[in-house]
This record gives sequence, C-alpha cells and structure tokens, in this order.
Amino acid sequence: MDHKSKISLIVIAGFMSLFVACEPDDNGNGSGSNIISTDIIQNTTRESDKTYVISGSVSVDGATLTIQPGTTIKFDAGASLHIGYSSNATLISNGTADKPIVFTSNASNPTPGSWEGITFWEYSLNSSMQFCTIEYAGKSGEGAVNLEGCAITFSNNTVKNAKDYGLKLSSESSFIEMNDNQFENCGNHPLRLSCEFIHTIGTGNFLIVLMVRGLMFLEEVQLGISLGASMTNLTMLTMILTMIMGRLPLSRVRFLNLVQIPDFMLVPIKIQPL
Repeated sequence: MDHKSKISLIVIAGFMSLFVACEPDDNGNGSGSNIISTDIIQNTTRESDKTYVISGSVSVDGATLTIQPGTTIKFDAGASLHIGYSSNATLISNGTADKPIVFTSNASNPTPGSWEGITFWEYSLNSSMQFCTIEYAGKSGEGAVNLEGCAITFSNNTVKNAKDYGLKLSSESSFIEMNDNQFENCGNHPLRLSCEFIHTIGTGNFLIVLMVRGLMFLEEVQLGISLGASMTNLTMLTMILTMIMGRLPLSRVRFLNLVQIPDFMLVPIKIQPL
C-alpha cells in the first residue's frame, strides 16, 4: 500500500470515529435524543436540557429516577412509564418555573393518546412531580397520570390534551401535596378520585372543563345537591365546593360529577377548600 492510500484510510477512519462518538446511547450520553427502552433498576439521573425518548413500557423498580429541570422526555407511540410496580421506587421530577420538565409525544403531529401515560403503583414512595407539563398522553379509561394505591406530590403542573382523564386516582390513592395545577383539553374528567381523599387537594388548582366534565368521584350520587343546566353562577359554585370540602364528613359522603355546567364551553374553576 502506498503512502497516499494510507493517508486516505486514516482520514476515513477519523470520520467514522466522529460519527460513532456522536451516536446517542441508552444512558443519556451523546448529543442527540437518547433512547430509553429497558427498565431502570438502579439510581439514575436524566440530565438537564437534554431530550430522552422512551420506547415501550419502562418501569422504575428498586431505584430512584431523578429528572433535572429543563429536561424533555418524549414517548414513542404506546410507550409508558411505571413507578414502583414490583418494588420500592421513586420518581423525582421537579422542574422550576423557568425550566419546566416536559413529558410529551415523540410524534411529529401528536394527538391525545399518542403515548399511554405515567403510572405510580403501590410501591411508589415519596414521588414528586412539580413544574412539569404532561401532554398528549393517556388511553381509554385511564389518565395521562395514574395513581394506584399510593400518594405523590403533584404541584405547579400542566396536564393537557389527555385522551381520557387528566389525573386518575384509584380508591386508595391520594396526594401528599397538590397545589397550583392546571388541567385543560382532557377528553374526560380532568381529575378523578375517591371522595374520601378530596381533602388532599390543596389550593390554586384550575380545571378548564368541557361541557359537563369536571371533578369526578368514584362513588355514586347520594348527595342532595343538584348542579343542573341553570347553575351558571361561579360564586355559588365556589361556595358549594367550599362547603362540601370543608364541612361535610367526607369518609361517608358519596357523589359523582360534582361540577356540571352544561351552559359553558370553557369554565375556569378554582378549588378552594377551607
């Protein structure tokens, strides 16, 4: 081989090494989108200002997943994230007002239900989502965010363009803290939970409801208060909400679809428990 051929091979090898070095990996290294397709079983941090893509169903078990402010997590079609399904696990996803964390679809033109959502299971311990945006998530009968037998901190978040529920809690689920969230453009009720745990809802939460879909409670209607089509006074509505949340014994109260205002297309409702 002559000298010129050797130089050509060295140049080609150099270019190939550059391409290999820039290829993203599953651990969040590299300059592109980073694919996450395997379960997380050891403490892991997703770094600020990077974009990650979840492919398939990914579980966090026996570990803590920390997502730094400014991170974007995208989901392929049908993908989902599960926290604490089989062993103790924690999600710490706390952004800031200036650097929120975004959970969204990886599709070019996403629609509600483009990915399946985030579920916290019974072994979720002290998980927290703050200053997050969750969009285009969910599937029929489920929420963009689901709680199954656990309690989490959920504050300063925006849930929008959900296929069905915005936030769905099982009968044994509640909030450690739940303040200053906004729900908009959900295909079903923005918030579904047991009336036994309505007192765990804090203040400053806005539900932009479509037609008759507001708060939904798991139990059937057994409460003698009617909010029919003529109920258009938001001040009266706030008074009724405050009375129910702050003064009635909630452990035995049964009611469904408390907020029903068919006369409005978009209604901002501020939850203000005593």
